[in-house]
Amino acid sequence: MKKLILYIVLFCTVVAYADIYVGSDKVNINKYRKLNYIIVKMDEVGNDVWPEVDYGQTQRNKETKPVDFNGDRLKFNSKADVLNFFYRKGWRLINTYVNIDMPTETIYNTEYFIFEKK
Repeated sequence: MKKLILYIVLFCTVVAYADIYVGSDKVNINKYRKLNYIIVKMDEVGNDVWPEVDYGQTQRNKETKPVDFNGDRLKFNSKADVLNFFYRKGWRLINTYVNIDMPTETIYNTEYFIFEKK
């Protein structure tokens, strides 16, 4: 009986480990077999970081924020927190770039992080 409970706990841990849900539809990007790369756009809002995930979705106006299984938006403390989250979920950072926008006297930097599935 103890072995059965141990196997169940280990199985649930492995299943939960690999799931990243995106948007209100809760799309699990780790389940797509043909998906090998994603781009994560990061903006800082106050003390929080709000990443958006581009996984090649066809509808550009779709919700792109990472969510938990219940559909609640995930909050991150820093950009490093986001990078560690994606690494733990089976993604490897391969490149970054910055888009600089100067619509007024204020400069806005949007950072993009390109990940590859491990």
